[in-house]
Amino acid sequence: MIETKQKPVVVIGAGIAGLTACLRLLEKNVPVTLVSDQNLGQNLMADCQLSFNASPDDVQKHVEVTQNYSDLVSAGSIESLSKMAPDLLIVLQRLGVNFDLSEEGHLKPGRLSVSNHSLAFSGNNLGRQITWALIDQIKHRDWSNLQHLHHHSFLSVIKNSENQTCGITVQDLHSMDIFPVSSSTVIMATGNYDGLFDLDLRNNNGFAIGQLFKQGAYLANPEFYGNGGLWADSNGHSSIDGVFAAGDCTHLYKGAQELPGNELVARLYSGFITADEALNHYLVTDIKDNQLCEEEAVEEQNTDQNEMFDLSGPENIYSIHESLVSYMKEFKYKSKSELDCHQALEKIDDLIERFQRITISDKSIWCNQEIVKARGLDNLLIIARVIIEACSLRKESRGVHQRSDFVETSDTFFKTTKVLYNQGELKFYYEEIDQIQNKETRESA
Repeated sequence: MIETKQKPVVVIGAGIAGLTACLRLLEKNVPVTLVSDQNLGQNLMADCQLSFNASPDDVQKHVEVTQNYSDLVSAGSIESLSKMAPDLLIVLQRLGVNFDLSEEGHLKPGRLSVSNHSLAFSGNNLGRQITWALIDQIKHRDWSNLQHLHHHSFLSVIKNSENQTCGITVQDLHSMDIFPVSSSTVIMATGNYDGLFDLDLRNNNGFAIGQLFKQGAYLANPEFYGNGGLWADSNGHSSIDGVFAAGDCTHLYKGAQELPGNELVARLYSGFITADEALNHYLVTDIKDNQLCEEEAVEEQNTDQNEMFDLSGPENIYSIHESLVSYMKEFKYKSKSELDCHQALEKIDDLIERFQRITISDKSIWCNQEIVKARGLDNLLIIARVIIEACSLRKESRGVHQRSDFVETSDTFFKTTKVLYNQGELKFYYEEIDQIQNKETRESA
């Protein structure tokens, strides 16, 4: 059993990736603080997942099929994910997840919807079954090292004078109190930013990703919408020292998830390996007393909130959010020209200007969802601008990114887009990927 320090690893998000990371750390006797804005089991994003890809007898088959239907994902990531899938399948069975069986009582893989390969292990409400199997492990075992802050929202990472993570600020969504949680190691598992395209999505709204981006984390592949997210290396390290990314909030396995049935595999796998890497960081990192940094961070968040309360303009945040979703949905599904990108940027800039003239009608300090939404909307507007600028710079058509003035896919752009927010300006970089896939091979598979 590992001897650990008093301060916890913080896991933000209680979907499949976050719960997997939480359990992995608890099993190794590591104290964990789990932060979620809802009760356990209220995450809805796993409900639509009905299959789990694995190839117990021939891992290479899983690798090859994933490669044929993936884009902008490294060969190493695909291979690692495919190799662990059979073991994860066994673990899920032992946790009580019910998969479809043959007449003899054996696991029965079905054919993939996009190919003739039998990789997909199915079950009724499979995503929800997996979520509750993980929750049961948390609820029904005596985890003295677990603190669960439900109905709390992540606000920011706290950094010390050496630019290292030393904690986070969170907000109680009932009392609206803002307070710090000390930690050298934070795992983000908050989902992607689909809230830019759907007003009804409570989960995956992108507020947390936007905040980390403003604090120096790279975004990756934003022009591919749901396939974008926080940049992370193959072990889940983000560009902020001490912050890790797992599940749908990172770009790392999104390309592999283009193959139906890989979504659940990727979430479990990334939660598992990110927890191990976070543990390594946690054991070798010693943060000293950072009370001053924590006090300053809390004061900054309270000041930001109070300044927003003081705004008294004519604009309504709900109207701005509705316009934002309408613009982004239209932009997402059209074949875009350079002129379209320019016009979309003008619309977003207009929304950003309108946001400066909002008013918060609810002035209460109890369960004030309006101020929470307003602070998050500020971050979503920044992500929207990043997406459009990235689309303008990627002069090719690839996947959901379609250009009417650059209709061909170009090997020149087989690279990961990385975006940095630096003193209010966006800086774009392109990172090589360790594999170039053959377009003809992918289309004929």
